[in-house]
Amino acid sequence: MRVVTSVAIAAVFAATLAAAAHPLWKHDTIVNLTAPPAYTSSQQWFGRYDSLADTWRNISTSQTATSPTPIVRVDRNPSAGGWDSIRFTALDQQASYYAVGYVEGQTTFDGIYHSWVNFEQGAEQQFKSMPEAEAFLKTHLQWERDHETATPFGAQLAKQLRIVDGLVDGWQAEYDARKAANDPSVANMTRLDWTGIYFISWQDEAPNIIGKYSQETRNRNKAQPEFDWPAMHCSALMKLTESDLFFAHDTWSHYHTMLRQLKTYAMFEGTVTMSGYPGSFSSTDDFYMTSKELAVTETTNGFFNNSLYEFIVPQSVSEFHRVMIANFLAANASHWMQLFAHQNSGTYNNQDMVLN
Repeated sequence: MRVVTSVAIAAVFAATLAAAAHPLWKHDTIVNLTAPPAYTSSQQWFGRYDSLADTWRNISTSQTATSPTPIVRVDRNPSAGGWDSIRFTALDQQASYYAVGYVEGQTTFDGIYHSWVNFEQGAEQQFKSMPEAEAFLKTHLQWERDHETATPFGAQLAKQLRIVDGLVDGWQAEYDARKAANDPSVANMTRLDWTGIYFISWQDEAPNIIGKYSQETRNRNKAQPEFDWPAMHCSALMKLTESDLFFAHDTWSHYHTMLRQLKTYAMFEGTVTMSGYPGSFSSTDDFYMTSKELAVTETTNGFFNNSLYEFIVPQSVSEFHRVMIANFLAANASHWMQLFAHQNSGTYNNQDMVLN
């Protein structure tokens, strides 16, 4: 799902991959952005590793005796044709996902809050008004945290769970620092809790859980006379030419979701570049390119058959985790599909397309 201008970013990458003889494809919604934009700033972060807790302490942009180890580098261009182009590079393998999450929480503090206000606050309030939905999420999160870690899938899930913890800790640390300094930027701001920040990544899965326990949703599904095409999201394009293969993605949504990022996570398992949003670990559009030379996109399949809700159970892995597990670990398209299908949550159902 989501915003129309993703097609421009997709076309940018498709054009960059094309043969030199072919002209670069342009789209007037992102003026002059016909190649990956150059970063305008670079900042290194440091910390002290706590081996007992497997986490980082004293995370700071200054290298000191209490923050001696380089842990994350952030390269950024916050105004790349209206997009925030940002890259997080893990510099130390210990608790690297927590470190990246923490730094992202601080670096994109304002954007994360705007994401929550613009498209998560209402959904979270509705969710918290439904005890059954809250109980589902609690059971689901505990099941994921108790997941085996002996397999590559389970080990990667455990790492990715830490990125949300890092996002929360980093964002809250920045909020608390501003509050203590009487910074007017947080005067009317809600201090986001773990669930609020988690919802930004889980944004397209929560509606399925709400639907599972909402009689209103079930009644609407039952009464709907025909499939409502205009209410759905996403178009994907794949085009084979004599010398190349192009792919693009167009995501349909409203202006309030235009907090756009071209985000890259450069981790020790690999690198993933995607269209995305502040505070979201996955694209949610979706549009990805990986260092293992995979191009990944999807279009969403909504469902209106109430009997399918019984297959949505908490003992499963969230879609946003499965898609990123596949992005980081998959060596080819079939491997990607195997990883993504494992322990399917039944939430945010999509037709995923992967190109080698």
